Amino acid sequence: MGTAGQVDSISVRVAPGLNKDLIRSALIGVGGSNASVFSADALLASARQQVQAGLVQFNGLMFGFAALTLFVSSFLIWNTFSMVVAQRRRELALLRAVGASRRQVSRSVVGEGIVVGTVASVLGLLFGVLIAVGLRALLGALSIPLPSTSLVVAPRTIIVAVAVGLGVTLMSVIGPARRATRIPPVAALQDAAVPPVQRGRRGPAVGVVALTVGVGLGTLGLLRTTMTTGSRMGYIGAGAALAVLGVTVLARFLAAPIISAIGAPLQRLGGVPTRLARQNAVRDPRRTAATASALMIGLALVAATLVLGESVKTAFGGALRASIRADVVVDADGIVPFNASIIKAIASTKGVRASVPLTRARASLAGPGDHNHIGITIGSIRSISTVVNPAFLNGGWPIDRAHVAVSKSFADEQKLKIGSKLTIHAGNADRVLIVAGIYERDELLDDAVGSDATISGLNGLEIVTKVILVNTRDSSPAVLSALASSSAVVPNSSARTADDYVTSQTNALDLVLGIVDVLLLFAGAVAAMGIANTLALSVVERTRELGLLRAVGMQRRHMRRMVRIEGVLVALLGGVLGLTLGVAFGSASAAALPPATAQLTYPPGRLVLLFAAAGLLGIIAGALPARRAARLDILTAIVDT
Repeated sequence: MGTAGQVDSISVRVAPGLNKDLIRSALIGVGGSNASVFSADALLASARQQVQAGLVQFNGLMFGFAALTLFVSSFLIWNTFSMVVAQRRRELALLRAVGASRRQVSRSVVGEGIVVGTVASVLGLLFGVLIAVGLRALLGALSIPLPSTSLVVAPRTIIVAVAVGLGVTLMSVIGPARRATRIPPVAALQDAAVPPVQRGRRGPAVGVVALTVGVGLGTLGLLRTTMTTGSRMGYIGAGAALAVLGVTVLARFLAAPIISAIGAPLQRLGGVPTRLARQNAVRDPRRTAATASALMIGLALVAATLVLGESVKTAFGGALRASIRADVVVDADGIVPFNASIIKAIASTKGVRASVPLTRARASLAGPGDHNHIGITIGSIRSISTVVNPAFLNGGWPIDRAHVAVSKSFADEQKLKIGSKLTIHAGNADRVLIVAGIYERDELLDDAVGSDATISGLNGLEIVTKVILVNTRDSSPAVLSALASSSAVVPNSSARTADDYVTSQTNALDLVLGIVDVLLLFAGAVAAMGIANTLALSVVERTRELGLLRAVGMQRRHMRRMVRIEGVLVALLGGVLGLTLGVAFGSASAAALPPATAQLTYPPGRLVLLFAAAGLLGIIAGALPARRAARLDILTAIVDT
């Protein structure tokens, strides 16, 4: 592209029986120092390495979501086994009374965890393979090609899946197993209903310390403006983790007041069932807090993503709109660029007053730094300056072929200032360029901007034009339609007004944030399962109590309402704590980022919907336990021990 009469590469097939290494040496001699000659194996190895390097961040992101889901699942497992141990108190005490040692009791609970963990890990592995097959078929249906090889299930995948699932289960079971060993044999003579276990003062103290230190670290990250953005975000992230830990520990003390406040307006609408649901929800604050904490963590991350994403959108959209001085943006929006004939057709379209293509040249960069390439926007500097406002911080537009202006991010990375020199390499030639200006907004421009003469005479550059800024005599639909027709030969191209173009670009961020939110909601789904599990075990635990309520006149629909509202209250407790932490963390993160990257903005509508979604999860989670409670036989429930 842009190099008429030249080619980028030549593929060579060696005749059978000839020595490939000798022919490769001969080709190196023909091509000289300006050519690179690779064998197919070396090229494949390099391509594989590039693919793996590109997947590192993606895999890291997916592993992060998986780790979060497993962490939330650990709450579910711990809470379930804690309730099971409490319900089997008489059974375990009887084992102690007939001679079982503490170690044997502990082994019985741990052994149960091993069985559950193994079965769940195997099922999780099978479902994971099925999901991979489904995703492969979905991507194929969306015309996203994948290699034609069969699905790979490596032995390490099986080993890691089972080991991680079993490990998480065992770590979650250790606490309930230790609690089971403390049950005295005399408990075999007591009723199965046991009051909540009262903890000492170490728990609140740990929670207060963790929360205080977390808030302190977050505040330090906000106030220390002299630190790098990465360091500030590190302080805020560590503070957020400690704050979540502190709130998780203190949640059992916050459960009663928060649930009372949430349940007060509901009680006026729900009557006696709602009042009983409020009392049941805070009967065992430790259990309620553990159930709500799992949902709290997932909602906190979703809320933080919403706030941070909205802040980034505001900054990006505002900066992009401020950068554009044109009326219409013609965008290729794909891998196919505009060629010279299309650029000429757009310029000659009726109603166009001025047309300025933003052409990008990509060259190798000589010298130290993380960048090994540099993108240079080239064209008529006078024309570009009329349609782009990059907000110069120092200096200004380049005045000749030897000068370029660079973006602030590129200048910071390469430690450049006005008058600094940088060397680009293209083909077998180097060219030294001098920094004439440093600009802040790089939404439309690349790492640098220069004139056409800046790269003239250099070979081997990647030169493409994907954006054309147009000033029109009027931005009527007819002009937009004519511009769209002129560029229609390029797939996915569009002609939009500047405002519509900015909206389309910010909407692309919504897609990315939506994918992140969906993945985070998997943790919310697991937390909802935890609420359902807790309510189901609670119904079993309170069988006689529920039977007595039915005996004194509570109707089945009131019974269902009571259990469902209990689930809603537990979920809303997690919603209040999660939204508070998430909004605080998202706000701190947005405030710590540079103004060009994020401007603190809140999405109130989405946050309200998120809180409502928490309540909906509570209703869904309480549906089956509520149905089971309503179907209890009165006489059987009363005589049940």
